[in-house]
Amino acid sequence: MRSNSIQDFASSRPQGIKLGAGMPFILYSWVHRDVDRRVLDQGHNIHNMFLDEGAKFMVMACFEGEALPTDLHLLLDNRVTIARADTLASLSGEPSTFGYAREPLTIGATDWTASLVTNWQALSVSATFGPVGGDWAQVQNLGLCVPLTGTAGYYISAANIGAKVMTDGQTLDATAKIILTSGT
Repeated sequence: MRSNSIQDFASSRPQGIKLGAGMPFILYSWVHRDVDRRVLDQGHNIHNMFLDEGAKFMVMACFEGEALPTDLHLLLDNRVTIARADTLASLSGEPSTFGYAREPLTIGATDWTASLVTNWQALSVSATFGPVGGDWAQVQNLGLCVPLTGTAGYYISAANIGAKVMTDGQTLDATAKIILTSGT
């Protein structure tokens, strides 16, 4: 008898197989620099939450043939709490002035490098955020999404990078690393 239930799998799985093995996750690294390029703060391999819409997107693209987007986009926002059910409509405090834009990462070998380092992974090039001509209010989350604008679409993940007020001339360089774990 076949079953699609996680509970059925969990109760009948062979001993030693851990739920979560084989699941994708994303790590972020970032460097916050002052106008003179002096490092103000940085974080490497910041764990995040893989959101429901992102999990749905991965499954639909892999198993139901949903078309891949041309780009993924890094974004900043200021939510206090990140929840699995968050969508782009849940964003709070995403900058909208002084040169802010979601930073595109084109899908393909130009902006992503795939490699096998213990597990298969894809590492993005660095994207740079920074206000021009004014300051951004506090931001504290880095995320990866599909749409360039609007609230429709898949919100892939989010990570808290700590509260930062970005002033004119400062930059935040960020990379994303998508890792597919393997094993038991």
